[in-house]
Amino acid sequence: MKDDVRGLIDQLMDPLAMLELIDAIQRLGLEYHFKREIKCMLDSVQEHTNANQCQYEELCAATLQFRLLRQHGYYEMLQDVFCKFTNDSGNFMSAVRDDVKGLLSLYEASFHGFEGETIMDKVRVLSIAPLRRHKDSSPVLAWEIEHALEMPIHWRPNQWWSELGLGTSMTFSRDNLLEHYLWNVTMVFEPQHKAFREMTTTMTCVITLINDVYDKLGSPGELELLTHLIDSWDVTRADELPLTMRTCFQALYNITNEIGCWVLKERGIEVHPYLQKACQLAAGDKLNSVECYINESGASNEEAGEHIWNLVHETWKALNRDAFTDKYRLPGPFVEACLNLARASHWIYRYGDGHEARSQEAKEQLMSILVRPAGSN
Repeated sequence: MKDDVRGLIDQLMDPLAMLELIDAIQRLGLEYHFKREIKCMLDSVQEHTNANQCQYEELCAATLQFRLLRQHGYYEMLQDVFCKFTNDSGNFMSAVRDDVKGLLSLYEASFHGFEGETIMDKVRVLSIAPLRRHKDSSPVLAWEIEHALEMPIHWRPNQWWSELGLGTSMTFSRDNLLEHYLWNVTMVFEPQHKAFREMTTTMTCVITLINDVYDKLGSPGELELLTHLIDSWDVTRADELPLTMRTCFQALYNITNEIGCWVLKERGIEVHPYLQKACQLAAGDKLNSVECYINESGASNEEAGEHIWNLVHETWKALNRDAFTDKYRLPGPFVEACLNLARASHWIYRYGDGHEARSQEAKEQLMSILVRPAGSN
């Protein structure tokens, strides 16, 4: 298949055809196979753009060009590109309101904005109502619109999955191995990072185990001792804990040290302090952002949900700027992992607290990704 795709890439001369192929490759989660080819195609598209040879007048093409170039760090693409699709009143032109595919592409592109890019905020809001009106246009488009309005592509994890990692849990603790694995495989899904997925899945499982010890198992005195042992990273007094709690703490201590030693040996990086800090945070209280805002402001549940959604959107804008503009000059795989972590969090919490308990929707979503991945039918 890779040879076939590369052959197709070699034949492409039209910039729009290149953009459509890149979009298809990314939606299938196959980008890691063709990073070099995608970079070459986007360089070519950017050259044509700078020479004013592909300033698209069609909404779908213009928004696809904007989305892919910005997503891959060609941040010279400005939000002004959307102005030509609105009239003097700031509303969409009549032809745009009837262009369902273009509106859908515009809606997806609007989630690649930075802080202060008000034009992108406006066109996103303007596109929602006509998209909802067109949900009955065709079964395929209806499905695409429904999923886009629920969560844009930019916020979704790639649907490419590898082998299942290993982990254990006790009877009182959440049996969420699949969710833990999914969370970590979503961050870094390329086959060569198998060791990362296994280590972080195991780490997520053991931290969840410790969190459940605090919520469901220990007495106040026992938990106070456990907190002291975690904070001081002291295993010498572990025998003062009840057997189950001692087993949990010993697992946390051993797994953390084993992972830290492996990273130091194989990568030459000292990560013990960071792993220990993550373990100390495991004992924190469960905070529901919506409930916190309701308590603080007296807002209704609907108002609080809208407020939190807006905060998420603004946070994504900041994340976009840091990722797309290479602000911190971090390695590309690390930047992509940060984006994927945010996407994974969206997936886990899209139907409530998917980490706490599996709803029926979460179960079906889990099956569709891990057991029936895209293209398997």
